[in-house]
Amino acid sequence: MISTVSPSISGYDETYNTLVYSSYTNKIEVKLKKNHRRVDRSHIADYTRIIAELRGENDRIRAQLGSEYSSNRSESEKYELEKGFQSEIQVRQKLLQV
Repeated sequence: MISTVSPSISGYDETYNTLVYSSYTNKIEVKLKKNHRRVDRSHIADYTRIIAELRGENDRIRAQLGSEYSSNRSESEKYELEKGFQSEIQVRQKLLQV
């Protein structure tokens, strides 16, 4: 660390605080540790299976939404259906993140 000090009395407080801070920072030790995360092939297979299931479910929901929109439902019913499907998808995606 590079510190700038002043010999004048008017800068005494700043010089003192600078020297105290530089002394403190010189005592800091950095310990580096590489993050290792082992991923088993079984986890990858599970994730692949879950993703495939979710994609299938998304396709099924989209198809169902498409058929629901084509029927004679009111706009509020369509909105509620879509909102329910979106919340279900979000919950499943959050579960995957855990």
